[in-house]
Amino acid sequence: MARSLREVDPEALPLLESVLEISDGFLGDAASGAAAAPAWAALGTAAQDALTAGLARLLLRVRAAEPLHVACRGRRDFDVVRRGVEAACHTDHMFRAMNSLLSGRTSPMDLSVREIFMAESVRWHLERAAPHERLVVMAHNNHIQQTAVEFDGVLTALPMGQHLRLALGEDYRALALTHTDDHVPEMSVDTDGTEAGTDSGSGVGFTLVDTRLADPGSGSVEAALGAAGLGDEATLTDLRRSPAHAQGQPLLRRIRTQSAVQSLSVPEAFDAVLSVPTVTRDGAVPF
Repeated sequence: MARSLREVDPEALPLLESVLEISDGFLGDAASGAAAAPAWAALGTAAQDALTAGLARLLLRVRAAEPLHVACRGRRDFDVVRRGVEAACHTDHMFRAMNSLLSGRTSPMDLSVREIFMAESVRWHLERAAPHERLVVMAHNNHIQQTAVEFDGVLTALPMGQHLRLALGEDYRALALTHTDDHVPEMSVDTDGTEAGTDSGSGVGFTLVDTRLADPGSGSVEAALGAAGLGDEATLTDLRRSPAHAQGQPLLRRIRTQSAVQSLSVPEAFDAVLSVPTVTRDGAVPF
């Protein structure tokens, strides 16, 4: 990016350098949002606002220089630089959102900013792909689902999948992943965002703790697989013709999400569910 700006708009370099100085100063070895959010919080309001304002000014300037940039370095270079600055702006917003989440204060629209960015990134790549090419995106169920993410009736986020379904229609398909085991590796984060338990030095801001699970309950995908005698097998269930109650309510209305259970219309949220009988921790994961 610096090389492009140096050729196209050298007067914008001080903006880039100022935001990098602030971000490099607090990110350090942070390897995830869980680690970066508390580090961002320690900056102080003046530095936080300077980072946000600097990124906003840089994005506006990059956009304004589009004709010159395309003429000097080509369309693709401009597109990549612009998308990079947009990514930085969204990431800066998510520092605030994640810090609020870890502090017990959050807004569903704050967390949805990450979701729309991911959806737009998928579309960005699709627009630059060959007509016959398809794109496979691997993400958490709560990111790919096609309905709003809610827990205990509280709106948490409008996910990437909901945005993609709106934009792409049936060209977007969501394949959920679940399991029928009675335990799962779960994230454990201290209230201050530092690693819980033994410090692994990984910089991710959390550790994985094997967590026992309660029964997911009636109406869950996992219970239905168990009742059908399929709990000990790897299965792929097509939800596009999923049965419903006489009143029209879906029979499948719950699915596990890490150590929690989410209540939702499973057939509306996903097109299919891949289930495995057991979950194990990757021995190569150091945290």
